[in-house]
Amino acid sequence: MPDSKFRVPPTDGRNLASHPISDIRDSASHSGLTPEDEKKPEVREEQRVSFKIINKIGQGGYGLVYIVEKNEGIDKKAVYAMKVINKKNVCRKPKEVGYIQAERHIMANLRHPFIVGLNYAFQTTRQLFYIMDFVPGGEIFNRLAIHGAFDDDTTRFYATEIVCALQFLHAHSIVYRDLKPDNVLIGGDGHVKLSDFGLSKYLPVAGHGHDADDDQVMDGFCTINHDRMRSSTRSCCGTLVYMAPEVIEKTPYGKAADLWSLGAVIYDMLVGQPPFHVEVAAGSRKTRSRCGNTNTNRKATKYNILHCNFNFPAGISCKSQSLVNELLQLDVEHRLGGYEADFDLIRGHEFFQGIDWSLGGLRQIRPPFVPNLQSPTDVSHFDEEHTMDSKDTGVTIVASFSRPRYNAAMQEAMLPVEGGGIATTPQPYIDHFDYTSPFLFRASCDRPDVHAMAVAASEATEAAPSATSGLAVHDTI
Repeated sequence: MPDSKFRVPPTDGRNLASHPISDIRDSASHSGLTPEDEKKPEVREEQRVSFKIINKIGQGGYGLVYIVEKNEGIDKKAVYAMKVINKKNVCRKPKEVGYIQAERHIMANLRHPFIVGLNYAFQTTRQLFYIMDFVPGGEIFNRLAIHGAFDDDTTRFYATEIVCALQFLHAHSIVYRDLKPDNVLIGGDGHVKLSDFGLSKYLPVAGHGHDADDDQVMDGFCTINHDRMRSSTRSCCGTLVYMAPEVIEKTPYGKAADLWSLGAVIYDMLVGQPPFHVEVAAGSRKTRSRCGNTNTNRKATKYNILHCNFNFPAGISCKSQSLVNELLQLDVEHRLGGYEADFDLIRGHEFFQGIDWSLGGLRQIRPPFVPNLQSPTDVSHFDEEHTMDSKDTGVTIVASFSRPRYNAAMQEAMLPVEGGGIATTPQPYIDHFDYTSPFLFRASCDRPDVHAMAVAASEATEAAPSATSGLAVHDTI
């Protein structure tokens, strides 16, 4: 039985950017855009924006997360979250580029109260930048680390809003694939927002084509028909302790994989640790890293998932146990919601009795926790391991929106550095990434959206201390 006063960090990557060296992530397949998106014309004009780094709030294997303040324009002084990803880690494999493009597409085009929105996206020769909504209440993971576990009412509130977010994604043929407490953020008003769509995938509608990696010969005894195959994937990716068995086994799966993860997250909130998590034995070399990697015994954890081997501690209500048990079904046909993830069946479960879903979808249910914020840039609800790191504070990121400028920067970056040094190898331009929110751009200038390219520059007198940081502050044009 888990100790309710101490929570073992249950994830493989406690961060807003997915971990780069996960063996599960490396085996994942390409996740792309819709054909219609790839055919959109690139009509662009030049524009410049800049953001000042206020504080670091997170770190992952791919990059860093900061809060930043806009320096000009109609959103001057607006506070955003900025995720910075090292291009070198992305451009090594085409599938990783596909993940980046898909994440940008989802965040830019799917606006919802329970999903973190994208405002800008741009790139230098070395880095990718996402400028997103800042969600100041931190992760549900952090709340669980403080409280150990939640009561039924608190769990019900967060589960309700997570269900609303998942239903919205599924309605747009998106399977999330990385639901975990780390990716559920709490807004300043106490309501949740899903973040990190780097593993999310667009599933073609049945009968309208399918991915090449989903092909296989089906015999008359197979329970999965061709239409189902066309709306499925076989990529093995996500965070192991919340991963559905069909994902681990790389069998064709669809939206129901998110329902398994939902059950695992609900169990986590009720109990204080994931249902299938097994720790590495004492004395093992594998320990938690600075980025938050858990000491998970992967082999034993996989065994538990594939055999649905878990138990409830004393004190968990019958209604809660019933919901989790119905979601954590190995056979997707018996899983609550079924293969097609019918959320009406989930909403109708007795655990959610008393929830007015018309109010829940409008964020009108009173949250159990509202963060006490002292300022718009308050970072007290994030991990001090990151917020105490101030080496990049004060750096200004300048975005110059122009493909020709990017090409010029590429050429300049390949020249030798003065003093005999060798310049870092620049990375290719990534198509379908750069973005400015049309709501922001059209309000500031009466022109179409623009194609972005970024350069990072330091403040006039504070450039030197930041030049050795994780940001490519030397990419100035």
